[in-house]
Amino acid sequence: MIIISCAKNSRFLLFGFFLLLALTRCGYHNPYSLTFGPDDHPLGIYLPLWENRSNELGLDGLFHQKTSNWLQESPYLKETVTAEEADLILTGSILGVDFPAASYSKSDTAVTLKARVRVTYRLTERKTGRVLWTVAKSERTTDYRVAADAVRTQGAKQEALKTIADEISEQIYLKIYYTLTRKTQNLSPAP
Repeated sequence: MIIISCAKNSRFLLFGFFLLLALTRCGYHNPYSLTFGPDDHPLGIYLPLWENRSNELGLDGLFHQKTSNWLQESPYLKETVTAEEADLILTGSILGVDFPAASYSKSDTAVTLKARVRVTYRLTERKTGRVLWTVAKSERTTDYRVAADAVRTQGAKQEALKTIADEISEQIYLKIYYTLTRKTQNLSPAP
């Protein structure tokens, strides 16, 4: 009887401890980052189409779409239609795209190709014109297989470019997120 009573009490105490912990949380926060409260308004960011210096048509639109998708994940940002409404401006340029062969068959024909994209991008505070950061050259590479016909190979190439655009866009999103949550930045929404 005493053993059952102790087991019930310990379960009750354990349940109470976890309930108290869940309701109050531990209170820890990162001292080097800011937290946005419910009264904070998201910053407006303007994302113009990137300059496309490559010979791949539509790649600038693909980067715009992927970057926009990633930026919509942030509660700290809202994409604006014009630069005048924005607090931040993200500009970029596609420097080049090439497709070198990665592997060959016994008959010396390419079996796998690489898609390599080089870009540059910059985040600027619109009011002051201050450049928050610039990535002078970012390069991403991914492999894709050469198919038996040109249509499938072109489809695989497009999927490789989409993958690269998504990876670079994620990198941009993380860099912006880090910039917005650092205490050293003095950014406030436009009136």
